[in-house]
Amino acid sequence: MRAVPLYAALQPALALCDWPAVWPGHARYQALLDGLSRPILSGGGQPLRVVEQAQRQPGDWRTGYEPRIYLRGELQTRPESWHDFFNLLTWVSFPQAKVALNARQYALLAARAQGAEHSGPRSPGQDALTQFDESGVVVLSAEPMLTDLLRNFQWKRLFWEQRATLVTGLRCFVFGHGLMECALH
Repeated sequence: MRAVPLYAALQPALALCDWPAVWPGHARYQALLDGLSRPILSGGGQPLRVVEQAQRQPGDWRTGYEPRIYLRGELQTRPESWHDFFNLLTWVSFPQAKVALNARQYALLAARAQGAEHSGPRSPGQDALTQFDESGVVVLSAEPMLTDLLRNFQWKRLFWEQRATLVTGLRCFVFGHGLMECALH
């Protein structure tokens, strides 16, 4: 995994993982967080802590996944889960982005709880945030032509006609922990 370009953004976090060739438990996950030079705070300002996944309490939206992170700093993880492993590494690698996502998710959930405009399981805003969190890619480029092609879905021009410029003028970093998990297969 350390030599696979798809996981390039995780390399600094992976370098901190001196774990044996067995699944790390919650204690090792927490030790990784505790060993950082600056603690990661949730969107609500609470220190991030690794905890076992728990069931949401019916009728109390604040016991859901995102509110628990926001209100109590509780990052719920399941044992031997690649998905949760990559999520933790994404928190370590992109803490400010994850904090911003958590704060926005919490704000949307709180707004819905106070008189939602949307009756489905998630609002369109929550869907967009979740999509990025699970499957997002961060694209960096100083070449306006490349970003314009990307923004306008001009795939043939971007990937075929501009491939020489693309190779040197655009970088992509996988952010979505669900996408990282899928890439294992």
